[in-house]
Order: sequence, then C-alpha cells, then structure tokens
Amino acid sequence: MPRPFRPLVGLAPALLLLLLPALAAAAAPPRQQHAIVGGTPAADGTFGPLAFVTSQTSATTAIACTGTVIAPAIVLTAAHCLLDAATGAPRPAGGVVVTVGRLDRRAPGGQLLTAARLLVHPAYDPRELRADLALIVLSSAAAASPLAVAGADDAGLAVGGATATIAGWGLSAPSAATAAQRLLTATTTILDAGACRRLLGAGFDPVGTLCVVDAPAFAAATCRGDSGGPLIVLRPDGTPVVVGVTSWGSQDCDPRVPQAFTRLSTYAGWIASQVASSPTPPEPPPAPVAAVPTAETRGDGGPPAARAVAPRGGEPAAAHPRTRAGWYRGRTAQRRAVAVDVAAGGRAVATVRVTLAGRCAAPRARSASSRASGSAAGRTVAARGAAVRRTAAPPSRRSLRTAVLRLPARAGRLTDGSRFAAPGDAARGVRLRVAGRFAGDVVHGSVRATWRDRAARCATGPVAFSARR
Repeated sequence: MPRPFRPLVGLAPALLLLLLPALAAAAAPPRQQHAIVGGTPAADGTFGPLAFVTSQTSATTAIACTGTVIAPAIVLTAAHCLLDAATGAPRPAGGVVVTVGRLDRRAPGGQLLTAARLLVHPAYDPRELRADLALIVLSSAAAASPLAVAGADDAGLAVGGATATIAGWGLSAPSAATAAQRLLTATTTILDAGACRRLLGAGFDPVGTLCVVDAPAFAAATCRGDSGGPLIVLRPDGTPVVVGVTSWGSQDCDPRVPQAFTRLSTYAGWIASQVASSPTPPEPPPAPVAAVPTAETRGDGGPPAARAVAPRGGEPAAAHPRTRAGWYRGRTAQRRAVAVDVAAGGRAVATVRVTLAGRCAAPRARSASSRASGSAAGRTVAARGAAVRRTAAPPSRRSLRTAVLRLPARAGRLTDGSRFAAPGDAARGVRLRVAGRFAGDVVHGSVRATWRDRAARCATGPVAFSARR
C-alpha cells in the first residue's frame, strides 16, 4: 500500500494559506454531507457510460465499485476492485456483475451484465497501488455510449490547475452504512506533480498517478465505493475524456487531503491493445433488471481501519442471490418470445421454450452430364469416375419454428449456481444448443437451432436472449 501521508508541515506557504480556511472549517460543527463526499446527485440523462460494479467475495457478499464503459463491451475500473486481497489473484469473472443505464442503482430499468473476462494491468502493484487499472470484458454489449479515454496525445489535459469531474456510488462519509443510492458527482482541481509529492510523500509516482483536491472549497472527495470511477476533463472541442481512474486517498475521506487517480495517458497503449483484441459480443435486447441491494454484513475487501491510505473500493454490497426456481420470460435478439424454466430448487434448467426464425436452403441439385466442358453457370466436377454438373444454389428462404427443449436434471444442471449449457433435440425435429447465465432474477444467454423444412436445411446461428423471472 502507499506510504502514510506526511503531516502538513514543510508545505509551500501559498499552499498553507490555501488550506487555512479548510482547517478552520474542520473545527466548526458538522454539516450534512452528500456523497461523493460533498457531491450532488447526477441529473437525469447524464453520465450514461458510468457503471455500478460488484465483485462477489462470498456466497452472500460482494465488493462495490464504480466503472466506466469505454467500448461497447468493456468497462474500465480499478484493479484492486477485482483482486482477492488475500491471494492477490483476480476473483472469478463469473462473480462480477455490471449495472449500466440507470443513475439510481435500486431503480428498475437499465442493463445488468455479466463479465466474461477480467484483464488486470500486468504492472499492477498492490502494495504501492501503481498501475491500478483493469478492464472488465462483458459477456454482452452495453447499450451506453462509451466515454473516450485519454491517449498519449491527451497528457496535457491533466495539468496542474485544470478543473475535473469525479463521480461514483461511494460512501458519503467514512462512517456511512451504505453506498450512495444515486450516482453523485463533484468538481475538483488537478494538482501539479510537485504539490502531489509535497502533500502525499516522496513515494508518490507522478508518471503513473494524478492527484486532485477540491480547492479552495475543500468540500468534495472520493470515498470507499468510488474506486474505479472516472476523473473527467474536457478536450478543447468540448469532448469529455477520462484522464484518471479513482484509486486511493485518506482513510477518513478527508476533502482537505488529495486523492490519487491512475493516470490513463501513461497506460493508453495497453488499454488500446486490449480493446482492439476483444471482440464485441451482440447487444442483448433491453430487459428490466433487478436492483442490487446493499449487504448488512461487511465484505472482505475493506482496508484496515488504522491504515492512513486506503483504496477507494471495498464498500460492501450484497452478492447477487442464488438462482430461484420458476419461469423466466423475455425476448430474443430476433424480438421473439423465449422462456426458461428453472426447477430442482434452483439447481437446474428443466425446459427452454423459444420461437426462432431460421434461414433455409435446399441442397444443390445434381444432374448427370457428359464429359464435355462446363460453362460458367455449371462447371464439370469428376466424382467416382462420372462427370457431374453442379447447378447454382437455389435462393434461401426463412422458416419460423417454436421449439420446446426438455432437459434431464444432469444436462440442465447449473454450474457455479448460475451457468448452464446444453444441446438437445426438441419437438418437430429441431436441434437446439442453448447456454446462459443467471444473475439474480435475470438470465442472459444465446441459443442456436437447426431443423429441416420441406427438404431444406434451416439454421439460425447464435441468437442472444434476455429474460427475467
């Protein structure tokens, strides 16, 4: 972990004068605060790319952080949000759930998306919290428009004195019982490297880290649960760009103490290469998703109370509950009905009922021919010593099928309490292959099917679906 903060002595006189009003205010009676600490609720229609991230630590608890959609199926967050503090290894991707499309994390609507892979920067140092960034590769694309990430050419945006915006669902105060229900934001000021070193100690890394403080008001700061959230500035053309990722700050979330952010321009090459090498999955149809409740018990990711420097993650949240038995109904990407029945006390998928449109093509007709040379319309092909002319393929057509796949308990059993994948023969000669993952009262997955219709072979290819209980 970073070294403890140095006392506020030996500072430049101008900076001490700047801090005096805040030090005097600290002795005044406490006033009501809004998270972020000192933030204000985000207005409707803003901050669409921000994501509420939970990383499961046990069957009943998870750690809550903040993230940013930077590509259709990639969320940027802090590395320490996704790593097990005891082992230093990433937690299973199956336990990471991302909610986008709603500012109030308990409201209906939006998307609840699962993680397919977790990419932690290879230079991440958990002791010094350097290179504290990671990417969550989603199993389905998010509907939110991605936010631009600072590249090497944007390094000049994060200069001392620049105004920036912070946002997150973190605690409103270190003693608060729960994270903010609605996304909260605040403006802050980026400090130059010299000021950061004087305030945070010689161990501060100006190459890979930025620091900010809400000067001269000293009213707003990040707190636990804000980890992974963005530090946003505007380019000269007015485009918002993420220049930093919330990483660490004072244990008591003191607005007078600078907070540290991972400097993204330093790691722009790694981010770009990972985004380019990660294919974008299809976007699922919109479906209402269950709210994420807050746990009453603490997870295992919080820092010790005596530590002077604390990561901004570790806010406890409830893990998404085990899959519940019953019917989950929704729509496929073809806008047709799908239903999944979970039985055996929530341990297995018993039935999948789905309507699909497939494309059908009759087999190519073959006719005997002499060994005379073929034309452009039908070339001569030797087969078993005879000359065969292959005719042009007939045009394809579409066919609609409603299939019901019934699975024995073993074939439909949920792995890790949430995942399933099974092929099977449904009625009317339909062959189905279906897979998915449950997250609370929602299931996302894909299905593909083949069947024959009047001697033509019909197939769908993979079709995404989303359903809820």
